[in-house]
Amino acid sequence: MKAVLGVLLAAALGIGANGAELAKPIQGPSDGGSAGAAVGAPAAPGDMPMDISTGRPRIVASVNGRPAEVVEFDTGSTGAVVQRAYVDKHKLPITGEVALRSPFENTPPMMAKTVRIDSIVVGGITLRNVRAVVLEDKGFVGADAPLIIGPDEFPRHVITLDYPASRFSLTAARPVGKAGWQRRKPGSQLETSIEVQGQRIALLIDSGNPGVLMLPKSVADRIDPAMKLIPVGAIRTVDREIPILIGNLNRDARLASVAARLGHTIFAEVPFANLGSQGLLPFRLTIDNPRRRWRLDHLGAGPVMLDSAPRRQPDPAPTGNRS
Repeated sequence: MKAVLGVLLAAALGIGANGAELAKPIQGPSDGGSAGAAVGAPAAPGDMPMDISTGRPRIVASVNGRPAEVVEFDTGSTGAVVQRAYVDKHKLPITGEVALRSPFENTPPMMAKTVRIDSIVVGGITLRNVRAVVLEDKGFVGADAPLIIGPDEFPRHVITLDYPASRFSLTAARPVGKAGWQRRKPGSQLETSIEVQGQRIALLIDSGNPGVLMLPKSVADRIDPAMKLIPVGAIRTVDREIPILIGNLNRDARLASVAARLGHTIFAEVPFANLGSQGLLPFRLTIDNPRRRWRLDHLGAGPVMLDSAPRRQPDPAPTGNRS
């Protein structure tokens, strides 16, 4: 088994928050077959709040019958991932090893341990005997969400990440209709394309990336030879750091079938584009696992604005009269 992680360091983009509010316990059943603790009871089986304050979608789950805790949902991960500290704390049994590859490079794989999680309960749906990859570097997972799960943990369900409504849902009901759906190969990520200035670029939908949009640096000159690129930091893969730069594209684009407008955009030496959770904010993402397909629905009017410009912090409120 080869595990591919699409997770990027939140620190590279200056994002961080505390997830304690997401997992406040409430009274509820505790029989191991239901996630009876979460902020806001699910409106329906499999429906729950989704927190995106850290840049990555977080939900609550009961792991091995314990009270609800925060986990991250990463569409760029093809399997469950857990921190070493979490493994040691809860004495999860080691089951073997797995080859761990960078999502951006065809480099030799790194070997990582795997563990068994007896049960994960999400919105009343129970996963049994989940195999998870142990991540030794805690920087890839938020300190308050040491467990990552992805779409492949729910092969029988339709998964919806409704960003505007901040809701996450799992259902066995299969959506009808064929228009707007994109195919997904078994074991693959959510693959589509973005077209800018006549350049068609392969793109992954990656909720584990807390940013907006990243394009390959190789296309920057072809899109706008006069654009100035400014270094702003680095992203991390499982084996190295990759410098990132920002430039103001100010160009129209088409993301899958959706009209978009690109402002300040991140570039890096990567082979494909990557749309992160901040770029997904105007969308509802539906993953129909039983039919191996997925779709993006833009819930607003006009083109989607994708801009990675750093957000200016508001000026502090005055604290008193000036003499």
